[in-house]
Amino acid sequence: VEAAVTTIATGLVPWQELILIGTSDALTVRLTEAGNLDLNGELSVGDGTTLTLVWDNTTSKWRETARRN
Repeated sequence: VEAAVTTIATGLVPWQELILIGTSDALTVRLTEAGNLDLNGELSVGDGTTLTLVWDNTTSKWRETARRN
């Protein structure tokens, strides 16, 4: 089962860091560059996948800084 996500709750402070860690290959999350996400391409978050984002309050977007599949 895969759920698609284009928006994450807004950051609380400028340059707040958010790290997403996948824990399942049976229940994955597909992140796409839309809404408030500024990604380096689409990403399916499964077991062992990590995605690091920072909140850019000037553009109101979560910006990708690192990923590991």
